Amino acid sequence: VLGVLRSMAIIAVVNHFIACTWYYIGDSTGPLSWTGLLDEEGRDLGYRYVTSLHWSLTQFTPASMEIVPRNSHERLFAIVVLFSALVTFSTFVSSITNAMTTLRRINMERSKSRENIRRYIADNRVSLELANRINAFLRTHNFMAKRRVHEEDIQVFKVLPETLRLQLHWEVYTPSLAPHPFFFHLMENDEQAVLEVCHFCMEEQHLGTSQELFTSGKACKSLYVVVSGFMEYLYGQHDALREEVEEGAWICEVSLWVRWEHRGRLSALMPCEFVSMDSGRFRAVIVKRPQVLSACRQYARMYLQAIGEHGDCEPTEVWWDHSQIQEMAQKAFESTHVEADAEHPERGGFRRLWRSWSPPDFVSTAVQYMNRRCNTL
Repeated sequence: VLGVLRSMAIIAVVNHFIACTWYYIGDSTGPLSWTGLLDEEGRDLGYRYVTSLHWSLTQFTPASMEIVPRNSHERLFAIVVLFSALVTFSTFVSSITNAMTTLRRINMERSKSRENIRRYIADNRVSLELANRINAFLRTHNFMAKRRVHEEDIQVFKVLPETLRLQLHWEVYTPSLAPHPFFFHLMENDEQAVLEVCHFCMEEQHLGTSQELFTSGKACKSLYVVVSGFMEYLYGQHDALREEVEEGAWICEVSLWVRWEHRGRLSALMPCEFVSMDSGRFRAVIVKRPQVLSACRQYARMYLQAIGEHGDCEPTEVWWDHSQIQEMAQKAFESTHVEADAEHPERGGFRRLWRSWSPPDFVSTAVQYMNRRCNTL
């Protein structure tokens, strides 16, 4: 609807200026002009404007009127307008037709969806109370709302060369991973490992309003990073406890380090976008990277010890203590570097490859890092 209204508004504005120019030419070329007839009839300015606008609109449509050019200037302007109308009118009509076709298709999809719901409820003899609750929910929440375009929505990306897909996944997913201290240090020590994680383990996902990402008792197989939106995590007996999950939150990191079952229910309070990391694939990538495997194991032990100390006082799946995680990540990679220096004293001391994680300087550091990586691919 907005597309059609926008096209109509553009047509009105263009014809307004053409009408003003048409009236100016007629008024400035003497009595032998189309405005001369209006002078003889004593027409007011309002009538002159709508007549000029009427003439302008007829040049864009297969219509006619009593106003015609009466001198060479008016005739030349009319020819220029006609040539312009040949191109612009077809463009405007095409855009309006496409917009109407899209609107008709959306309405047909909604009608078909409603009809399928009615048939399913009738065929399965669903109770009237439950059917009314389902219909009320679907009326309240608009599942036809727009969402971000994901890679899986673009079929041509499947035929991209592997090098381009690697770089694409790096640029799409590293902004979500880099704020986490563990992945920041992992990126500093073994960027190839992070590149493989982005390429093989991660994907984009969307969640509509009131849809559930997971429920209690299900196997936890992925880590999630909220890119946009607002969610609600319910846990405890009968979902009595509630935790708000906002943009930038890390969910189910524990699944990277241990087999886990969900202990709560996470649902979206508004349309949400997030990226997910498959836990099994992540572990498969890390075990093939001996230079960081020891640090990952050390971090995993400290992470599990940390959530064990918290017990049930905080929900494990959405637990996030930035200062503690930063300290654990730094200790894990630092201890690995000390062990490497002890095993290879001939290197004359291990050159520190990691930088202390500092929130104020992190944005510029991450941008420079990604630029260096993109230039080398």
